[in-house]
Amino acid sequence: MGATRIVFGEAWSLSIEEWFYFVTPLSIFVSINVLKQKPTKALLISALAIIVIIPIYRYLKLASMENYTSELFDNYFRKQVFTRFDSLMYGIVAAYLATFHLSNWKKFMKVKFWIGLFLLIASKYVYELDSLPLYVSPTFQFCTESLGVFLMLPFLSSIKNGKGVFYKAITYISLTSYSAYLIHRSIVQFLIINQLPIIDMFGVSIGLKSTISYFYTGY
Repeated sequence: MGATRIVFGEAWSLSIEEWFYFVTPLSIFVSINVLKQKPTKALLISALAIIVIIPIYRYLKLASMENYTSELFDNYFRKQVFTRFDSLMYGIVAAYLATFHLSNWKKFMKVKFWIGLFLLIASKYVYELDSLPLYVSPTFQFCTESLGVFLMLPFLSSIKNGKGVFYKAITYISLTSYSAYLIHRSIVQFLIINQLPIIDMFGVSIGLKSTISYFYTGY
C-alpha cells in the first residue's frame, strides 16, 4: 500500500470502491437469506446498517489510539477502506428512494439542496476548529459531507439538460472530472506542477499548488 501511495496516490479511494462492489452484494445476500428480507428491503437495511455502524467504529478506533493528533486524521481515517465505507452507502439510500419513493424524493428539492450545500460548506470549516473535541471530526465529518451531497441529489438529478455557459460548464466538468482526478496528483502535481521554476522561485504554498493543478488538469 505504501508503494501505491507514492506511485499512484489517488488509488486509496479506488480501493474503497472495489471493496464496496465486493461487500455490498454479500451484505444484501445475508439480509435476504438470514434475515429473510425481500431484496429491496435487504438493500436498504444493508445500507442503513453500514451508515450507523461505521461512525461507531471510527469512534471506537479513535478511542483505542494513544496520542492521537489531528495530523493522523488523513492516514488513519480519511484514507482507510473500512472507515470510509459508510460514505458510499448514502448513494444506495438515494437510489432506493429515487426508485421506490419518487414523490417523497422530489419533495422540497430546492430546500434540501440549500441545506445540503450549507452542510458541505460548514463541514469544511467547522471541523477544523481547534475548539472542537478531538473525537468529533474523525467520527462525524464524513457523515456530514455525505449527508450534504445526499440532500443535494434530488434537485441536481432533476436537471437533465439546458442551454448557456453554465450548463455547458457543468456538462464539461461532469465528463472530465473523473479523468482529471485520476491524474491530478501523480502526473500533474508531482511531475508537472512541482517541476515548474515558479514553484521554487516564489515559494508557492501547497494550497496554491493544488489550485493550479486543478485548473491545469481541468482545462
